[in-house]
Amino acid sequence: MWNSEVWIWMDFETPGIIAVKDTWEPGILGIMVETKTELKYYCVILDEKLENIANIYPEHCIYNPDLDFDLVLQHLSELDGFTEWVVDDPYYKSAFCWSDADVRYFDHFFGHHWDGRTRGITYREDSKASFFGDTDIHCTNVLLNCRRLGRKLYKMRGPHSLKRYMDLFGIEHPSGGKAANIIRELKETWQDPKWPISERYTMLTHELLQYNYYDCFGLRKVMSKLHQEAEEGTFFPNPDFPPHPDFSLD
Repeated sequence: MWNSEVWIWMDFETPGIIAVKDTWEPGILGIMVETKTELKYYCVILDEKLENIANIYPEHCIYNPDLDFDLVLQHLSELDGFTEWVVDDPYYKSAFCWSDADVRYFDHFFGHHWDGRTRGITYREDSKASFFGDTDIHCTNVLLNCRRLGRKLYKMRGPHSLKRYMDLFGIEHPSGGKAANIIRELKETWQDPKWPISERYTMLTHELLQYNYYDCFGLRKVMSKLHQEAEEGTFFPNPDFPPHPDFSLD
């Protein structure tokens, strides 16, 4: 899992009931990419009613209501070192997420991409793997592996939420649980594109992106901490990369 020098972490904010696919609404997808030289966060906007998020944070957003993942890959390919991403074993080229739900959301909104042979570790042992668009990057649910290390190293018990692991390691994060409600309120308000961007909705947008940012940033640090403690891996993320000042909790 750490035999690479480029990493991707992803997290969806998707209103709806996880177990009921028909309730899923397009929201946002957070993607954090680390190369040898930079740590970059993207908020991919999946619904045209949320376009104003891109107007508020243009430097962080990819407006993509057509759900064209090639557009996302085009942005990622502009990062220094991303296209030279090489690993000893292609299986270790991964986009990490904390739960199986994020893999299912990815397949739902962007289509299920499969290389025709690799079996998934996120559903059943005999399932088809999910890939990060038309690439050789495997969408990888790391919850089971992190839970294994959490139990082994820190005697962790359920629920194995990302926030509990962030608290365990003293990783700061905003209070959560409101992302879906914020997305619904923004979509309802911005159905009319002429509706002004008020101070309240600028604040809600910041809260939403900050929460999503720290889900990606926190997952990055939790995975790195667990695997370094267990001495599993060769390369690890750069600990000197601080949170982006736009989303700082200070």
